[in-house]
Amino acid sequence: MDRPGPRRKNWILWLGLTLSLAALVITALLLLGGDGLTARYDVAEEITAGYDPSAGPALTLEDDGTLTVRLTREDIYWYAQRYGVLDAIRQKLADDDASAMGFRLADSRLTVYTRCRVLGLLPLSYRAECAVSWDGSALQLSPERVWLGRRIALPERRWPDLYRTDMVLSLESVTAGVIDAYLDADALVLRLDGLRSGTFGQLERDRSLLEAMRIFSPPPVYEPVTTWLSALPEDTVPMDQARALCLDAEDVSGAIRELLACSRSESVPSVWEAMDDFVLRVWGRSLSESAALRRDELDTYLAGEQARYEKLLSAVREMYKSGSLAIGETGFVNAGKTLDLGSLTSLSATATDCRVVFLWSEDPSAVCCEGMPCVDDVPRAGRHVMEDILLPGTVYDLGVVLTSEGDVPLLLHRSADGRFILRQISEGLYVSMLVEHSNPVLCMDELAAPALVLERPAGEGWTGAAIELE
Repeated sequence: MDRPGPRRKNWILWLGLTLSLAALVITALLLLGGDGLTARYDVAEEITAGYDPSAGPALTLEDDGTLTVRLTREDIYWYAQRYGVLDAIRQKLADDDASAMGFRLADSRLTVYTRCRVLGLLPLSYRAECAVSWDGSALQLSPERVWLGRRIALPERRWPDLYRTDMVLSLESVTAGVIDAYLDADALVLRLDGLRSGTFGQLERDRSLLEAMRIFSPPPVYEPVTTWLSALPEDTVPMDQARALCLDAEDVSGAIRELLACSRSESVPSVWEAMDDFVLRVWGRSLSESAALRRDELDTYLAGEQARYEKLLSAVREMYKSGSLAIGETGFVNAGKTLDLGSLTSLSATATDCRVVFLWSEDPSAVCCEGMPCVDDVPRAGRHVMEDILLPGTVYDLGVVLTSEGDVPLLLHRSADGRFILRQISEGLYVSMLVEHSNPVLCMDELAAPALVLERPAGEGWTGAAIELE
């Protein structure tokens, strides 16, 4: 039998040693390359599984009209998945032989973790610290330092191909309104053009609401907006001026909220039509909800204020119908004392600026005489009180004149169809009724037709309500 020679033995020995060394190197690389990084690879579907998009990222509307959006790691994954950015990143990874990826944001630094195949075979884990900048159209991720595993710093010539060039992420599929992007602590911050991009939509002011606010005088939230809207010659809102007004406001968000809340509800959706889906989600919906809450707040307050005027008129008419009011020479008498309207209401009305008025009309629809007694059957505080002024056999209605909490002269009365009417009257007519020696008597036919009638929600016991303007 032939025995292997020395040369063959040496060759087999060196081959064994070489293979063993290669195995040790590969094992070391695999161990070091994966050291402590297995939990760093993100599974986007798991991260976004419990995400609530209705909450939205943190948002600030700046004084210059721009929007600042803070995106956390969960925000980034959800929006990247929704707008196709995640698919583009995965394709980029596949092109560079990367099979897994994850990232962390901390201390205004971005750390990217990837598993890349070396020589197409060895799956090694890398960690890279990247600078983030905005080049005017895309996010630019610039690798500055790269490690194999957690601890082995690599010279640039040893970096995987993925990190040899800057990574560029276009946000065009997300939104076209980004003007800047940067890292801040543990968030990616996007600055959007917001109001600076120009006007949006076409609003129409809610004249009925604005006039009710003028009459009832709710506590102002942002008065410059309501004052400007009320002074417009038309209901169509000039959006360039509205935008400028909001941008000049001390509270930009408050001004926009007031503008939307005081506009006709059917016109408000036009504001959202010009927004892309991202801006609508991060800003439009919260703005819409805020404006809706403000509108509900206004409607609730105005309904409550209107009810105080309704109750005052109802109290006077019911007392008159029940016979508890007697006609006095200079005013109505109740239980032997001159009626003090201020005692019947929580309004600021007093005996010197508020009076009960007899109302009559040739038009049966103008006043509500149903249930009212004939004047002949109403008690008198004196034998001949107003006998030369009140027509015998006539059924009069009663109204109340006063100045509203917003200092608007008003006649409160009920129309024949059961509606509550707040009729604006001239200062001259109001004063003349206040200084009338006897109880004022007003013929509704002598009043000019109202220039504008604005419908209001009906209160309890009324079929409707309206504001009638001069």
